[in-house]
Amino acid sequence: MYYNADHIMATPDQNHPTITYRHCESDSDYAACVALQEATWGTEDVVPVTLLKAAQKIGGIAAGAFEPSGRMIGSVFGMSGLHEGRPTHWSHMLAVVPEARGRGVGHGLKMIQRDALLDIGIDQIRWTYDPLESINAHFNINGLGALPVEYVRDMYGDGESNLLHQGLGTDRFVVEWTPKSIARPISSNKVEGASISRVEIPTNIQELKKSNPEEAIAWRTSTREAFQKYLADGFGITGFCRSDEGRCYYILELKT
Repeated sequence: MYYNADHIMATPDQNHPTITYRHCESDSDYAACVALQEATWGTEDVVPVTLLKAAQKIGGIAAGAFEPSGRMIGSVFGMSGLHEGRPTHWSHMLAVVPEARGRGVGHGLKMIQRDALLDIGIDQIRWTYDPLESINAHFNINGLGALPVEYVRDMYGDGESNLLHQGLGTDRFVVEWTPKSIARPISSNKVEGASISRVEIPTNIQELKKSNPEEAIAWRTSTREAFQKYLADGFGITGFCRSDEGRCYYILELKT
Protein backbone atom coordinates (compact mmCIF):
# COMPACT_ATOMS: atom_id res chain seq x y z
CA MET A 1 0.00 0.00 0.00
CA TYR A 2 1.68 3.21 -1.15
CA TYR A 3 0.32 6.55 -0.10
CA ASN A 4 1.50 9.92 -1.34
CA ALA A 5 0.47 12.87 0.81
CA ASP A 6 0.82 15.22 -2.16
CA HIS A 7 -2.29 13.68 -3.71
CA ILE A 8 -4.55 14.83 -0.87
CA MET A 9 -5.87 18.38 -1.12
CA ALA A 10 -6.10 20.61 1.92
CA THR A 11 -9.63 20.52 3.34
CA PRO A 12 -11.19 23.60 4.99
CA ASP A 13 -13.47 23.07 7.98
CA GLN A 14 -17.03 24.04 6.99
CA ASN A 15 -17.96 24.84 10.60
CA HIS A 16 -14.73 26.73 11.28
CA PRO A 17 -13.55 28.00 7.87
CA THR A 18 -10.40 29.48 9.38
CA ILE A 19 -9.13 25.95 10.12
CA THR A 20 -7.55 23.90 7.34
CA TYR A 21 -6.78 20.18 7.52
CA ARG A 22 -3.94 18.77 5.47
CA HIS A 23 -1.21 16.18 5.57
CA CYS A 24 2.20 17.02 6.93
CA GLU A 25 4.61 17.91 4.15
CA SER A 26 7.36 20.24 5.31
CA ASP A 27 9.99 19.90 8.01
CA SER A 28 8.17 22.58 9.98
CA ASP A 29 4.93 20.56 9.80
CA TYR A 30 6.62 17.48 11.23
CA ALA A 31 8.43 19.51 13.89
CA ALA A 32 5.11 21.05 14.95
CA CYS A 33 3.60 17.57 15.23
CA VAL A 34 6.41 16.47 17.54
CA ALA A 35 6.08 19.65 19.63
CA LEU A 36 2.34 19.06 20.03
CA GLN A 37 2.99 15.52 21.22
CA GLU A 38 5.46 16.73 23.82
CA ALA A 39 3.06 19.41 25.06
CA THR A 40 0.24 16.87 25.38
CA TRP A 41 1.92 13.74 26.75
CA GLY A 42 5.49 14.66 27.65
CA THR A 43 8.72 13.59 26.00
CA GLU A 44 8.81 9.90 26.92
CA ASP A 45 6.95 8.31 23.99
CA VAL A 46 7.16 10.87 21.21
CA VAL A 47 6.88 9.62 17.62
CA PRO A 48 9.95 11.17 15.93
CA VAL A 49 10.01 13.03 12.65
CA THR A 50 11.76 10.14 10.89
CA LEU A 51 8.91 7.74 11.69
CA LEU A 52 6.22 10.29 10.88
CA LYS A 53 7.75 10.70 7.42
CA ALA A 54 8.39 7.02 6.80
CA ALA A 55 4.88 5.92 7.80
CA GLN A 56 3.31 8.08 5.11
CA LYS A 57 5.17 6.10 2.45
CA ILE A 58 3.32 2.89 3.34
CA GLY A 59 -0.25 3.99 3.99
CA GLY A 60 0.30 5.83 7.26
CA ILE A 61 -1.24 9.19 8.10
CA ALA A 62 0.44 12.24 9.62
CA ALA A 63 -1.90 15.20 9.31
CA GLY A 64 -2.63 18.45 11.07
CA ALA A 65 -5.20 21.16 11.66
CA PHE A 66 -3.82 24.60 10.86
CA GLU A 67 -4.89 28.17 11.58
CA PRO A 68 -4.49 30.81 8.83
CA SER A 69 -1.17 31.81 10.40
CA GLY A 70 0.13 28.32 9.69
CA ARG A 71 0.14 27.33 13.35
CA MET A 72 -0.71 23.66 13.95
CA ILE A 73 -3.49 23.36 16.55
CA GLY A 74 -4.12 19.63 16.22
CA SER A 75 -2.57 16.53 14.74
CA VAL A 76 -3.31 12.88 14.07
CA PHE A 77 -0.89 10.06 13.35
CA GLY A 78 -1.31 6.38 12.57
CA MET A 79 0.20 3.41 10.76
CA SER A 80 -1.33 0.89 8.38
CA GLY A 81 -0.93 -2.87 8.25
CA LEU A 82 -2.93 -6.07 8.56
CA HIS A 83 -5.21 -7.25 11.35
CA GLU A 84 -6.37 -10.85 11.00
CA GLY A 85 -5.55 -10.61 7.30
CA ARG A 86 -7.57 -7.44 6.72
CA PRO A 87 -6.03 -4.06 5.80
CA THR A 88 -6.28 -1.96 8.96
CA HIS A 89 -5.06 1.41 10.16
CA TRP A 90 -3.87 1.86 13.75
CA SER A 91 -4.53 5.46 14.78
CA HIS A 92 -1.78 5.93 17.33
CA MET A 93 -2.39 9.47 18.52
CA LEU A 94 -4.65 12.49 18.19
CA ALA A 95 -3.90 15.74 20.00
CA VAL A 96 -5.46 19.21 20.06
CA VAL A 97 -4.06 22.27 21.82
CA PRO A 98 -6.14 23.15 24.93
CA GLU A 99 -7.47 26.46 23.61
CA ALA A 100 -8.86 24.78 20.46
CA ARG A 101 -10.68 21.93 22.18
CA GLY A 102 -14.44 21.92 21.81
CA ARG A 103 -14.27 23.41 18.31
CA GLY A 104 -14.59 20.13 16.42
CA VAL A 105 -10.88 19.91 15.58
CA GLY A 106 -10.66 16.27 16.67
CA HIS A 107 -13.59 15.38 14.44
CA GLY A 108 -12.03 17.20 11.50
CA LEU A 109 -8.79 15.28 11.94
CA LYS A 110 -10.65 11.96 11.99
CA MET A 111 -12.43 12.95 8.77
CA ILE A 112 -9.24 13.67 6.84
CA GLN A 113 -7.84 10.42 8.19
CA ARG A 114 -10.94 8.52 7.10
CA ASP A 115 -11.01 10.01 3.60
CA ALA A 116 -7.33 9.33 2.95
CA LEU A 117 -7.65 5.71 4.07
CA LEU A 118 -10.79 5.03 2.05
CA ASP A 119 -8.93 6.33 -0.99
CA ILE A 120 -6.36 3.55 -0.61
CA GLY A 121 -8.87 0.82 0.23
CA ILE A 122 -8.62 0.70 4.03
CA ASP A 123 -12.00 0.73 5.75
CA GLN A 124 -11.09 -0.45 9.24
CA ILE A 125 -9.43 1.83 11.79
CA ARG A 126 -8.47 0.92 15.35
CA TRP A 127 -7.17 2.94 18.29
CA THR A 128 -7.23 3.02 22.08
CA TYR A 129 -8.58 5.28 24.79
CA ASP A 130 -8.99 5.17 28.55
CA PRO A 131 -12.44 3.70 29.40
CA LEU A 132 -12.80 6.18 32.26
CA GLU A 133 -12.52 9.27 30.04
CA SER A 134 -16.13 10.28 29.47
CA ILE A 135 -15.37 12.94 26.84
CA ASN A 136 -13.43 10.45 24.75
CA ALA A 137 -16.13 7.83 25.18
CA HIS A 138 -18.78 10.24 23.91
CA PHE A 139 -16.63 11.39 21.00
CA ASN A 140 -15.65 7.90 19.88
CA ILE A 141 -18.98 6.13 20.33
CA ASN A 142 -21.59 8.81 19.75
CA GLY A 143 -19.61 11.15 17.52
CA LEU A 144 -17.91 8.64 15.25
CA GLY A 145 -19.66 5.33 15.80
CA ALA A 146 -16.40 3.65 16.89
CA LEU A 147 -17.14 0.84 19.34
CA PRO A 148 -14.87 -0.77 21.96
CA VAL A 149 -14.06 -4.37 21.05
CA GLU A 150 -11.37 -5.27 23.60
CA TYR A 151 -10.29 -4.29 27.13
CA VAL A 152 -6.52 -4.33 27.73
CA ARG A 153 -5.10 -3.92 31.23
CA ASP A 154 -2.04 -1.62 31.42
CA MET A 155 -1.60 -1.63 27.67
CA TYR A 156 1.23 0.91 27.83
CA GLY A 157 2.74 -0.17 31.15
CA ASP A 158 1.95 0.99 34.68
CA GLY A 159 2.06 4.65 33.65
CA GLU A 160 3.92 5.79 36.75
CA SER A 161 6.49 7.74 34.75
CA ASN A 162 3.77 9.90 33.18
CA LEU A 163 1.88 12.47 35.26
CA LEU A 164 -1.26 11.97 33.17
CA HIS A 165 -1.43 8.27 34.04
CA GLN A 166 0.06 8.08 37.53
CA GLY A 167 -2.12 6.18 39.98
CA LEU A 168 -4.52 4.70 37.43
CA GLY A 169 -2.29 2.70 35.11
CA THR A 170 -2.93 2.58 31.37
CA ASP A 171 -5.97 0.35 30.98
CA ARG A 172 -7.42 0.88 27.51
CA PHE A 173 -10.34 0.03 25.29
CA VAL A 174 -9.39 -0.94 21.77
CA VAL A 175 -12.05 0.53 19.50
CA GLU A 176 -12.89 -0.44 15.95
CA TRP A 177 -14.22 2.08 13.45
CA THR A 178 -15.62 1.25 10.07
CA PRO A 179 -15.67 4.79 8.67
CA LYS A 180 -18.63 4.15 6.38
CA SER A 181 -20.78 3.46 9.44
CA ILE A 182 -23.05 6.11 10.89
CA ALA A 183 -22.80 7.06 14.54
CA ARG A 184 -26.01 6.41 16.44
CA PRO A 185 -26.24 8.06 19.87
CA ILE A 186 -27.77 5.80 22.48
CA SER A 187 -30.75 6.92 24.53
CA SER A 188 -30.25 7.04 28.28
CA ASN A 189 -33.73 5.58 28.70
CA LYS A 190 -32.86 2.04 27.64
CA VAL A 191 -34.28 -0.48 30.09
CA GLU A 192 -31.86 -2.92 31.65
CA GLY A 193 -32.61 -6.59 31.42
CA ALA A 194 -31.01 -9.96 30.94
CA SER A 195 -29.59 -8.92 27.58
CA ILE A 196 -28.89 -5.23 28.27
CA SER A 197 -26.82 -3.72 31.05
CA ARG A 198 -24.72 -0.67 31.75
CA VAL A 199 -21.50 0.28 33.51
CA GLU A 200 -21.13 3.69 35.11
CA ILE A 201 -17.93 5.76 34.99
CA PRO A 202 -17.05 9.09 36.65
CA THR A 203 -18.10 12.29 34.94
CA ASN A 204 -14.52 13.63 35.06
CA ILE A 205 -11.85 11.12 36.05
CA GLN A 206 -8.99 13.64 35.88
CA GLU A 207 -10.67 16.01 38.32
CA LEU A 208 -11.56 13.08 40.57
CA LYS A 209 -7.95 11.88 40.51
CA LYS A 210 -6.89 15.28 41.85
CA SER A 211 -9.61 15.63 44.48
CA ASN A 212 -9.91 12.02 45.65
CA PRO A 213 -7.17 9.68 44.31
CA GLU A 214 -8.43 6.69 46.30
CA GLU A 215 -11.91 6.98 44.81
CA ALA A 216 -10.42 7.29 41.33
CA ILE A 217 -8.46 4.07 41.85
CA ALA A 218 -11.62 2.37 43.12
CA TRP A 219 -13.41 3.35 39.90
CA ARG A 220 -10.58 1.85 37.86
CA THR A 221 -10.69 -1.41 39.79
CA SER A 222 -14.46 -1.83 39.73
CA THR A 223 -14.95 -0.89 36.08
CA ARG A 224 -12.03 -3.09 34.99
CA GLU A 225 -13.67 -6.08 36.65
CA ALA A 226 -17.08 -5.23 35.19
CA PHE A 227 -15.88 -4.71 31.61
CA GLN A 228 -13.71 -7.81 31.60
CA LYS A 229 -16.56 -9.95 32.97
CA TYR A 230 -19.19 -8.61 30.56
CA LEU A 231 -16.95 -9.01 27.53
CA ALA A 232 -15.99 -12.54 28.59
CA ASP A 233 -19.70 -13.38 29.01
CA GLY A 234 -20.50 -12.38 25.42
CA PHE A 235 -21.65 -8.80 25.85
CA GLY A 236 -20.62 -6.04 23.48
CA ILE A 237 -20.43 -2.31 24.17
CA THR A 238 -22.98 -0.63 21.95
CA GLY A 239 -23.41 2.86 23.34
CA PHE A 240 -22.55 5.60 25.80
CA CYS A 241 -24.93 8.02 27.46
CA ARG A 242 -25.20 10.73 30.07
CA SER A 243 -28.30 10.78 32.29
CA ASP A 244 -30.32 13.89 33.08
CA GLU A 245 -28.45 14.00 36.40
CA GLY A 246 -25.11 14.05 34.59
CA ARG A 247 -24.06 10.48 35.38
CA CYS A 248 -22.20 8.63 32.61
CA TYR A 249 -22.85 5.06 31.47
CA TYR A 250 -21.70 2.57 28.87
CA ILE A 251 -24.50 0.48 27.36
CA LEU A 252 -23.74 -3.22 26.94
CA GLU A 253 -25.83 -5.73 25.02
CA LEU A 254 -25.59 -9.49 24.84
CA LYS A 255 -24.46 -10.56 21.38
CA THR A 256 -26.86 -12.84 19.56
